[in-house]
Amino acid sequence: MLKAPRVEVDGQGSLGHGNRNTLLTQSLKVTKSLKAEFFIGFLSGFLNPKDAIFYLSLFTVMVSIDTSLFTRSLYALWMVFLVLFWDFGLAIMIGSHRVKQKLFHWIYAIEKGSGVILTMFGIGLIF
Repeated sequence: MLKAPRVEVDGQGSLGHGNRNTLLTQSLKVTKSLKAEFFIGFLSGFLNPKDAIFYLSLFTVMVSIDTSLFTRSLYALWMVFLVLFWDFGLAIMIGSHRVKQKLFHWIYAIEKGSGVILTMFGIGLIF
């Protein structure tokens, strides 16, 4: 099993072990233009095949052949804006300095726990 190194953050928000020139600290200092960030985010969502599969499966369950075009359009707008506001809320929350500090202390456990859950889910799919 692959083992990721545990990264510690000291009280000032810098990485432990005295190594301040790592990729993580450099990536936190990088600022991009809003246009570039929007473009990267848009492409990552648009090119994600899981999103298309999710919407297609949801639409086939919710929408019948008799559903009008107007109602289908309302469904589509509702889903797009719901996901958009959810993503905005997460981005604002995770972008908060206070939340970042709290997440740094838990990220190792969150990643390991997610890995165990996804592994169990994958094994469950096989059997």
